[in-house]
Amino acid sequence: MKIVIPEIKILSPEVIKQIAAGEVVENPASILKELLENSIDAGSSVIKVFLEKGGLIKIQVIDNGFGIKSSELPLAFERHATSKISAADDLLHLNSLGFRGEALYSIAAVSKVRIETKQKTEIGAVFTISGEEKGELKKVGCPEGTAVTVSEIFFNIPARQKFLKSVNTELKYCREIFIAEALSHPQIRFELFNENKKLFQLPVSSFKERIVSIFELEEQDLLPVLFNHEYLKITGFLGKPGISRTRKNQQFLIVNSRSVTNKLVFSAVKQGYGSYLPIGSYPVFFLNFEIRADLIDINIHPRKEEVKFAVNDLIFNGVKVAVSKALEKIDLTPAAGVERVFEQSRRLHFSEPSIYEHQREFVTPKMAKQAFEFNEKISDVSLKESDAKNNPVDIEPQKFPWEETEESCNSSTSQLFQLDFVYIIEIKGSELFIYDQHAVHERVLFEKFIHLYLSQQKQGETQALLFPEEVELSSPEREIILKEKDKLQKLGFGLEVEDKKVLIKEIPIVLNSDNLKSRFRDFLDGLISHEEFTIEGDWKIDRKTLRMLTFLSCRSAIKAGDKLEISEMRNLLQQFEITKEKYTCPHGRPVVVRLGRKQLDKLFLRDKKSFKN
Repeated sequence: MKIVIPEIKILSPEVIKQIAAGEVVENPASILKELLENSIDAGSSVIKVFLEKGGLIKIQVIDNGFGIKSSELPLAFERHATSKISAADDLLHLNSLGFRGEALYSIAAVSKVRIETKQKTEIGAVFTISGEEKGELKKVGCPEGTAVTVSEIFFNIPARQKFLKSVNTELKYCREIFIAEALSHPQIRFELFNENKKLFQLPVSSFKERIVSIFELEEQDLLPVLFNHEYLKITGFLGKPGISRTRKNQQFLIVNSRSVTNKLVFSAVKQGYGSYLPIGSYPVFFLNFEIRADLIDINIHPRKEEVKFAVNDLIFNGVKVAVSKALEKIDLTPAAGVERVFEQSRRLHFSEPSIYEHQREFVTPKMAKQAFEFNEKISDVSLKESDAKNNPVDIEPQKFPWEETEESCNSSTSQLFQLDFVYIIEIKGSELFIYDQHAVHERVLFEKFIHLYLSQQKQGETQALLFPEEVELSSPEREIILKEKDKLQKLGFGLEVEDKKVLIKEIPIVLNSDNLKSRFRDFLDGLISHEEFTIEGDWKIDRKTLRMLTFLSCRSAIKAGDKLEISEMRNLLQQFEITKEKYTCPHGRPVVVRLGRKQLDKLFLRDKKSFKN
C-alpha cells in the first residue's frame, strides 16, 4: 500500500478560531465563568444569571455595570481585544479578572450571542454575532449596564455537543461557578435562576454571612483565620473538624478576589489540621489571600483556574501556621450535634431543600428513627464540636506528663462503665462521655513514645527484661529491624539481631511486657506493610519516624474486647486528659464523643425547636 505523506499547511481562520475557542469554552459553565468575570470587572453591584436547561439551551447574564461604548461593540468580539491591559508589564500588576481578550471572541465562535449594553451618557445598543456571521449594530432603549445572552452552544461543531453532560450535571457545574464567583465578591448582589426558578438570591453581605447563606453552615462551626506578613495577608474561616466532608466540595481559595486552586495551599491546610481531622475526610475552609500582584502568576491555565506563587515557602508556612493557631483557640472535643443529625438526615431524604422548609415545624417518629440511624453513619466525621474552652498542653521532651496525674481531670468523682469491652462510658455531672478504649490508649502511648524519642535516651527510660524474648524473623522483618535499628534503640528497645531471630533484651518503660512477642511481631508487620495513616501534626519529627511511632502505639495499645477494671479505666483517662491532641488517635479516628442533656433532649424531641404539637 502506498503511503501518502501529508503536507504541512496553514490552517484556515475558521479552524483556528474553533481550536482557540475550545481552550476557553468547554461547557456552559465555562461560558458563565467568562461572562460573570466581565460583569464583575465592569464594576457591577447587581448580577443576575438566567439559565435554560442548565445552560444547554441558553445562558443570560445581566448586570448594572458601566457598560460598553456602542461604537466598540463589534471590536469586543475580535480576538485579543480588551480594555483591561495594554502592555506586557500589565500582566505583572493585574487588577481585573479578565485580561486576555479571548472570552467573547471564543464564545461567539461556537454559539449565538446577543448583547445589549448602555453606558450612562449614551443611548443603548444591541449587537448579535453567530460564528462568522456578524449582525447589524443597532440603537435600542435599555437600562444602564450589559445583558449578554448565549444560545445554541456548539451549534456549528456537532461533534462537541456529544461531550456535553445531562441537564442536571451541566446545571451543577454552573452552580459551582456561580458560587465561586459569588463567594469571591460578597460586596455584589448575585441572583441565579434556572427555568425561571430562583436557586440563589444573595444580598450584599460580609464574607462570613455569604458563606453561611450559601452552604447553610452554623456560624459557631466557622473559626476565623488570620495571618499577616509584609507581602501576604490571609483571612477567612475554617470549618471545625466536626463538619469535615467526604468530598472536597467546600474548599475555597480566593487570591486577590479570584477563586482559584493551588495544591500547595490545600496541602498546607491539611497539615495545619494534623490529626484533628478524621481519617478519610476533607476539611472545610474558605481562605482569602491578599498578596502583591507581582508575586503571583494567573496566566498559567486557559481558564485561569490555577495560580502559581513566587514565594512558596511563605505561602505554605503562612497557611499552616494560620490554620494551626485557629484550631488551638478552642476545645474541639466532639459533642453529639443532634441538630446536624436531623439536618444531614433531611438532606439525605429530601431531594429539594424547599420541601423541607414546610415540614421543619414537626418531625415524625419515622424521621427521628432515620436521623438516629444516620447518626451512626456520620458519627466519625460530624460529631466534633464543643462550647468549652481549652488550651492544649505544650509537650517538652524533658517532661513526662503522664507521671504528673495530680493536676489531671477530676475523673475520681465520675462514674465509669465499660460497654461491650470496647467503649468506656464516663458520666460527669449532666454529661456523658463515650471513649473508644483502644483509640484512647493509642493516643496516650503515641505521645509517650514521642517524649521518649525526643528525650535523647535519658537514664531510666528503658526496662531490662529478666528473660529476653526470642522472636523468629522472616527476611523482610530482619531487614526492617536492621534498617530502623537506631530509631528503635532511641525509643528504648535493646535488640540483638542474629541470622533468623532477634533477642529483645530491653523495652521502652511505657511498654507493657505482656504478650511482647506477639505485639512486637504485629509492630514489624505494620512497618513492612505500606499502610498510610493521617499522622501529620506539630511534632518536630520526620514523617517516617512518626509512622513508626504510630504503628508501635497501635500494636501496643489495649484492644477492643479487652476487659478493664474500674481502676484501669480511671488511670487511662487520667493519662489521656493531659495529652496534647486529645481529639483523635494518631490515625485520625475520633477518640471521644460528648453527649449532654441538651443533645439528649433534642434526640428524644423534648426541645421545642425540634418538635411542636
